[in-house]
Amino acid sequence: MLNHVCVWTPHGWKNITAEEFAKQHPYIKNLSAEDEWCWCEICGQYVMYVRGKVKAPHFKHSPTDENKDCEERSRSPYDWTRSNKLPSQFISPLILCVGQNNFHFEREGERLSLESVIRDQNVDGALFKIGSGRMLPPDSDVRLDKKYYLFTSTTPIKTVGIECVCVAQKNICYRTWYVFEVKAVALTKETATFFLRYHYRLTDNPIALRIIFPIVTVEPHFIHHSAQTMFVTVTGNAHKIGFFPKTQPPRQLNGTDINLVKVDRVADKQLIIAGRAQPLKYLNLERGLPPVGIETPKVEVTDVMGDPIADGVSNVLPRDRILFVRADFDGCVIIGKRDAITNKIFIKADESITVDGIEFGSEIKIFQGLDCIRTLRYEQAAKNLSASDEEIYRRLERGGGRPIAISHAWGGLIDALKDYPKVKGWLYSRIRAGFAPEESYKIFRRWVLNKGAGVVDGK
Repeated sequence: MLNHVCVWTPHGWKNITAEEFAKQHPYIKNLSAEDEWCWCEICGQYVMYVRGKVKAPHFKHSPTDENKDCEERSRSPYDWTRSNKLPSQFISPLILCVGQNNFHFEREGERLSLESVIRDQNVDGALFKIGSGRMLPPDSDVRLDKKYYLFTSTTPIKTVGIECVCVAQKNICYRTWYVFEVKAVALTKETATFFLRYHYRLTDNPIALRIIFPIVTVEPHFIHHSAQTMFVTVTGNAHKIGFFPKTQPPRQLNGTDINLVKVDRVADKQLIIAGRAQPLKYLNLERGLPPVGIETPKVEVTDVMGDPIADGVSNVLPRDRILFVRADFDGCVIIGKRDAITNKIFIKADESITVDGIEFGSEIKIFQGLDCIRTLRYEQAAKNLSASDEEIYRRLERGGGRPIAISHAWGGLIDALKDYPKVKGWLYSRIRAGFAPEESYKIFRRWVLNKGAGVVDGK
């Protein structure tokens, strides 16, 4: 009798017991594995449902299964949370490296022969992350709208809602092996079944582990901390948490969308692992400060021609007033003008966003987490005076018209007139008098605005 069985629901694959299935489907007496209703999450094969008159409703494996290595057949399923052996996929994961119509495999930095990988490889296929190239363990969650490499010896079945493109292929051991880029754009039974053929689960709520207390320093391979106790949230369809080394017993999770777990007696080097029948997600903890010289997150800023844009102040607007921003981690771009925020755009890791409508006076700050990584400003270059001190002074003196009141705020322009002593003297006399002729007022105001010294009298 099987205890790790899943069925399809409108919200994805869900675990179910035989008693629950009997209540939901009281008129179903028997199901064969060929009906493809229920499947074992340990070995990934479809199973039978039996509801006899003597025996209670139960699930069991079909005697016609090609793979009879499922642990539940022997009634002693493997419990990774109680094993003293670290999961191999966390110690030395298999890495797929893809080039232009070419690929190879590595482990711990050493290139592997394709024949050796094929001997150990699941004949149905395996998924690898694009970017890191790490192989996903069987029963891993596959996210909607995220691309993966699929390594397989068979052409995938065309499925509505699945984007699939071949990027490389090779003849190995008298068979053709392919590398496809695959992505699910819809959560349906058909798209979920596509990934189930390769022993993976399609979901919009993947398993995730996050430390919410205390504050830690995250590196690519380690999380540095100084705590004896931690609080960790577990989201997604995870069943249990295990610890290596075993500072405490494993925890069974309650099946809710979010679980809060208190971890006591955190070791100097500690793995916290969440999973189901297999370990799937982990936190690699190390006590102490991170090594000196950690690189800041990389943020690329380019224009429409693909040319990089430097930080600092620029007097030239980007072409078409558009910038493209790409970052290593989630963050945001804050666009401001005159000390006010005009827009805020969120960035997802490894995705490019567009910042448009850039104009003079704009300030663009790019954040990774809470840290401001880059700052760009666009300011109009100050204009030089074309007329001489003597010429401007004579024009001001000749101006007539009705008197216009001048406030002492005009005194703020004195410093900008250090190279124009006669104009500076005229301004002093007008401030003392409290007025200037209308024509002189307009000439002086227009001249100052063209000079770039600012707006006079708030006008």
